[in-house]
Amino acid sequence: MTKFGDAHGKGNKLTAATFDSKKRRLVSSGSDGTVKMWNFSNGQALKNLLGFNNESQIDKEVTQLVCIYDPENAEGPEENEKMSHFVAVGWDKRLRIWQDDRACEDENIKASRDLPNRDLTTNNKQLAHGDDIMSAIYDVKNNLVFTGGHDGTLLAWHFETGFIKFYLHEMDSTCCSKKYINDAKSVDTLAIMTKKRILLSGTADQMIRFWDLNDLSSGKQPIFKMKVNHADGDALTIIAVNEDCDRLVTADTAGRIKLWDTSLPDFRKDSDPFSKMRVLWFI
Repeated sequence: MTKFGDAHGKGNKLTAATFDSKKRRLVSSGSDGTVKMWNFSNGQALKNLLGFNNESQIDKEVTQLVCIYDPENAEGPEENEKMSHFVAVGWDKRLRIWQDDRACEDENIKASRDLPNRDLTTNNKQLAHGDDIMSAIYDVKNNLVFTGGHDGTLLAWHFETGFIKFYLHEMDSTCCSKKYINDAKSVDTLAIMTKKRILLSGTADQMIRFWDLNDLSSGKQPIFKMKVNHADGDALTIIAVNEDCDRLVTADTAGRIKLWDTSLPDFRKDSDPFSKMRVLWFI
């Protein structure tokens, strides 16, 4: 067993972690904005992932890390032609992107990109997150990075161009908190049912919205919404799905976990998918 003790310095919390495309190295972030890469098998510190341009590090807490890669090429030589990347989001409302260049021996790696683009003219700048970014996930088929905000905003960024393609929260007026004065709508967790091509966004008010990844451009609302019905007063913090998309896990701030059977509903066609879902256990 490998233990990463005080990985980001004494007193700093571990806020996020993700594996690289080959599941051999771990990238972690701390509450002080530091991002580090580790050899997962022996705990050796490999690299420090720094900020963009003159930033020595990200100056605010990182909330989510994502590895961007194509799973079909992760084990083959094709990955060298399209390098994988790491993305960090957090309280500074921006995306930092690092190329995962395994041939680079430098200990300190600067971010290769920073979004939204600071160099765009005023006329070309897009309205991005106005509050902390709490969650992120990558959809390889559409080449989109989805990010969820503390104020309920949900954006889809095209990874290659860096431009925002969709403002999903504008398709459903119930997504955002009124005047952004409370965190009940904070998009704290995202998941993708890869085989079913559905994005799940979970908010602190225990709601999950299901978005059709095959039909975003039409401006449609979520194809389905459900409340997970954990204990009153507890916020939804985690949603996760398995590879076959027949199990859904939800967890809250009190540490309670529900396992759902999602094998029966057709979320696009059924008028009431919730009636076909079962809670297998709740602990």
